[in-house]
Amino acid sequence: MHTMDAGWPQLQVAGISNTLKDLGIEVVGTTDAKFQPGQQISDLEQMTARKPDVIFSIPIDPKSESEAYKKAAAAGIKLVFMDNVPVDMAPGKDYVTVVASDNEKNAYFAAQELVGAIGGKGEVGIITLVYDYYYSVAARKVGALKAFGEHPDIKVADVGTFTAPEKAYEVATAMLTAHPDMKGIFVAWDTPAQQVVAAAKTLGRDIVVTTNDIAADSALNVARGEFLAVGAQRPYDQGVAEAKAAALALLGHNVPPYISVPTLRVKKLDLLSALKEVTKEDAPASVVKICNGECF
Repeated sequence: MHTMDAGWPQLQVAGISNTLKDLGIEVVGTTDAKFQPGQQISDLEQMTARKPDVIFSIPIDPKSESEAYKKAAAAGIKLVFMDNVPVDMAPGKDYVTVVASDNEKNAYFAAQELVGAIGGKGEVGIITLVYDYYYSVAARKVGALKAFGEHPDIKVADVGTFTAPEKAYEVATAMLTAHPDMKGIFVAWDTPAQQVVAAAKTLGRDIVVTTNDIAADSALNVARGEFLAVGAQRPYDQGVAEAKAAALALLGHNVPPYISVPTLRVKKLDLLSALKEVTKEDAPASVVKICNGECF
């Protein structure tokens, strides 16, 4: 995994692991690259040496890590990707499939909600990952720009990028400082969006933040009103789909090159039901308490 320090990867791993267990397939290891491409290459090399039948992964940098994934494929290991594919790799040949949500639609929804909240007029920003994942990050940027572009009085004043989620704090600080009239920011996913909220608070700026993805930790941001709207993936369900795709490949069946899992629109009003849909568990007591009867 690119990281395990967030709800999204934890739910992905849970969906994969629980489904594989039901199918009688053993998980021999899970790695955490802490958002460092070099570490992920090392993790991949060590895992390849163990000769598993399948490796599930979300590559951090699709360019610099490509050779390492190609070596795993050449060793006869079936690769199932989530949200991103290394460059110069072909489905059915170098990997089984890639599973993702409709990330463009998720971002479009979140960006439209931002526009509505600021009255359809003013400066906005986008903060996203420097590595342009075709199936996720790039699609989210496209969706946000599409939504903003439909409103002539909305100006995208800046697009900032970060190399790791914690770096979003300094990116947001610089963006908000350079644009004192900025009213809102769309952030690629929830973990860096939390950093954007923190940066805005430090600067004393009241801005609208929308994002993609939700888990028990970032649900607190929605309950507190710090995230106005979230276009959510369903990471547990994506994990189930990834595990089933791997099982079909092991049985010699053809698997579609791209599998899309439906999106989920989340605001404070439907937070508790949406969180249960994503995590497969009731919302934590901390989230329910902050909702104070305003969520269902």
